[in-house]
Amino acid sequence: MITRRPHRLGFTLREIVLSLSISSTVMMLSTGMIRQAFSWSKVGQQRTHDDQICYLLSTELRSHLHLAREVTLVHDTDASSTRVTLQLGDDNKVTYDIDSNRIVMKQWQSGTISRRNDYEWRVPRDPDLTYDESTGEFRLRLSTATPLGHRKTRLPHPESIPVAAVQTSTAGRVTSPTNGTDRQQDRTDSSTRIETPVWRTIQAITGLRLRYQRAEIGS
Repeated sequence: MITRRPHRLGFTLREIVLSLSISSTVMMLSTGMIRQAFSWSKVGQQRTHDDQICYLLSTELRSHLHLAREVTLVHDTDASSTRVTLQLGDDNKVTYDIDSNRIVMKQWQSGTISRRNDYEWRVPRDPDLTYDESTGEFRLRLSTATPLGHRKTRLPHPESIPVAAVQTSTAGRVTSPTNGTDRQQDRTDSSTRIETPVWRTIQAITGLRLRYQRAEIGS
């Protein structure tokens, strides 16, 4: 006599538990990879945006510095900011306000603002503008801001902070700082800059194009 075994219509508990464990493992791995891919895409977009901002800033800053007849550079230690004033003509000047992670360009025509550009990076940057007197060159260093970029140090005595303006001659060459004044600051804590990785560097010589137009220098 032949007996037929009934067909099984479902899965056993062991098979269900095994399939669920495999599915959850695959989903966890795929979710991590997708999240990492989105993170890399965001970082790439931020770098592309910052590169474009740096290119526009360097093009405009070099153009203004090469045409500048007179340059005034003022450091404000209290506000941690720097203002650069470029005199292009009798009624035409350009100012650059350099602050933390932001540079604001304003073009003045007869005492009114005719144009303004705000340069701001998505990744925190630390701009620092310096002047090399031996070469007559301005250098803007853009460092990547990090949480350890500054630290507090204790000063035993009040700090003397010089505030000076750098003037240029009609040929566009920067002379030594003049009209410098010292201000006493009574505080025991001061912020000391720690060297951070430089992201971009912009260099330009003041009055270069102006001196070339006047045939003072060759090509």
